[in-house]
Amino acid sequence: MADRREQNFEVVPTRIGGPGGSGRPGGRRRLPIALVIAVAVAIPGIAWMGPRIEWRPEVDLSFLRPTPTPVPSRTPRAVFQPTSLPATPLPDVTVVAGEHPTEPFPIDVNGLRLVDPTTGKLGEAMELRLDTDAVFASADGNGWWCVCFNRSSDSSHETVFAEIRHVDGTGRTTSRQAIGEYVSTATPPASDFYIRFDLELAPDGTTGYLASATRSGNDWAVAVDTIDLVRGVLTGRVDLGSLDVTPIPGPTPPPDQGTNESYLSGPLIRLSPDGRRLLVWAWVDRYTWNGEQGSSTPMAWTIDLDFGGGGVALGRPTAFAEAVADRLRQCMWAAWTAPDEITAICWPRDQATLTLGASILRADLSEVRRTDITGTMQAWFADPILDLANRAVYLWQPTAHVLHRLDIDAGRTDRIEVDPDSTVGGGGGAGPGGVSSRKQPQWATLGSDFRLWTIPQVLAEPGGSRLFALGSLEGSRGDGPGFASTGIWVFDGREFTVVDHWAPVTSYSGLGLSDDGRWLLATGVPGADADGNPATWQASLTVLDAADGRPALQLGSLGTNNQVLQLPR
Repeated sequence: MADRREQNFEVVPTRIGGPGGSGRPGGRRRLPIALVIAVAVAIPGIAWMGPRIEWRPEVDLSFLRPTPTPVPSRTPRAVFQPTSLPATPLPDVTVVAGEHPTEPFPIDVNGLRLVDPTTGKLGEAMELRLDTDAVFASADGNGWWCVCFNRSSDSSHETVFAEIRHVDGTGRTTSRQAIGEYVSTATPPASDFYIRFDLELAPDGTTGYLASATRSGNDWAVAVDTIDLVRGVLTGRVDLGSLDVTPIPGPTPPPDQGTNESYLSGPLIRLSPDGRRLLVWAWVDRYTWNGEQGSSTPMAWTIDLDFGGGGVALGRPTAFAEAVADRLRQCMWAAWTAPDEITAICWPRDQATLTLGASILRADLSEVRRTDITGTMQAWFADPILDLANRAVYLWQPTAHVLHRLDIDAGRTDRIEVDPDSTVGGGGGAGPGGVSSRKQPQWATLGSDFRLWTIPQVLAEPGGSRLFALGSLEGSRGDGPGFASTGIWVFDGREFTVVDHWAPVTSYSGLGLSDDGRWLLATGVPGADADGNPATWQASLTVLDAADGRPALQLGSLGTNNQVLQLPR
């Protein structure tokens, strides 16, 4: 990328979508710590935290229970078992004797910051936030890019000022460029006008495709903008259409008992592996004031990209019929797994269907097959991991302690269930039913490049075959009401077997990895110890050796009201 660190910019924002309005960038929305902690242990729809979270009526799934499956066991061996820490305040910094990281690494504690691993000192907050912005590593390895969103709202409208920022490897902002203004309005009592965004990056990391939805009255307008990240400008736009959110007609609800309302999910956007086609989809769900679900309206489009003339141009979109687009309704996890194939993991489409489903679709959204993923919807699913080389999807349920594997080509599902109280792992060898993979995994995700509130429960080993997964128990092992951490479970995805179990030293809430994959970063929630008992501990970060789970460094004083976030991988 061109070096722009000495440039200054003065740009008048351009209004993008929605009616006229006024407003200045306002303060960032903050979530209470109780909700933030709940996010770490909520259903997978929480992956849409922030602008992508919508209210849903509760469904009682308590009658579903998983069917235990034996854990494949080979030669048991002892694993590293850290000494439990007392429920007294954790030290600010604990550097364990032995090898530990030496290069600064980023974490988000009220803003992205660099940690000096030799001293444990946190640097100054950068102008990047993982709870509001789309942040990703610069393609040239020098720092980070951000599509940043400054939000201003009142009871009936919201304005978002979007800009491109670049921050170098030292945390210094080297450029910032306003790219536009998005406006959304609703007439009370309608309350769903929060502007939605999703983002995909081109393979070279210099072009972004920003999907947006802005509301005007009872219509949500969906569009895609092309962003030149290096120049900080919009280079193209295509308006895809609108979704009607007129509430369900019916009797007037009783006073103070809510309203009949419609809610938008999406838009979501995915770029094909060859970088030449975009898929965009969204849907509207309608509810009565007392939570009964009404009709749903799905929409989906593909957009071909034209690379002629030295740039990228958005072609004319292809809109799908509602019956066809319905195959992507309730599918928040999806990815192109071939230039003409999409794999989607979908939530139950109605209250009568309580099974997670995997749909394999062609580029025209015709369905090749749909596979039910047997499990319990009472235990949430972490964001799935995709292995493109072996055409498999891995889904982890942290509280059920079950790892599922979907074979994309065969439609077969297999599973491993581990004992939460186990202290030993299994050796190598094939998993249940002789499941094994021929090729070295090529890890990817079924999400976009815009991932807010990143607190992953499962991560794949860069360049390796292992999966690191957090486990937890609902209800503490002691006297407190919190979630008890069962530590980090290590699986071999290629052989589909459990290989290690590392006991927790705090109440782990999320995982991250160093850039080279050498160190595993485990965040800890404030206010509880590893067994879920009340404690005076603050939010924490424990750095472990990814080879054997040995703790090398711990930052124990990251705040009592903070959620530590990790850069998406």
